[in-house]
Amino acid sequence: MSRSTPTADDRAPLAWIAPTAATVVTLPLTCLAFLSVVLDPLSCDACAGANTAAYRAAYLPAFWTFIVGLPLPLGLLVTSWALPRSRRHTSRRRTVALLAPTALVLLYLLFRLLADRR
Repeated sequence: MSRSTPTADDRAPLAWIAPTAATVVTLPLTCLAFLSVVLDPLSCDACAGANTAAYRAAYLPAFWTFIVGLPLPLGLLVTSWALPRSRRHTSRRRTVALLAPTALVLLYLLFRLLADRR
């Protein structure tokens, strides 16, 4: 009774763990980041005159950069689920699953950098 060694094309039994963990982290983080970006103009209620114009000039490009960049982490998340569940793609699946929340955090930091008004 000899056992055969698994090949690269065999199904990975725990292939769902990395995409699930990435989904559990990325989707709520996306909601929080989006809410923070949308509510950011409320932090400038005390702005008046030239401060309002300077804030708007900094906020609008940062907002659109965030909105246009948002499909990247969500696309990485979908890719982590769409990769074949063979052993060959295990490292790719883990890497893409890790990149999804990382890309979202970097996108939010880019928004903060561009919207910095101080």
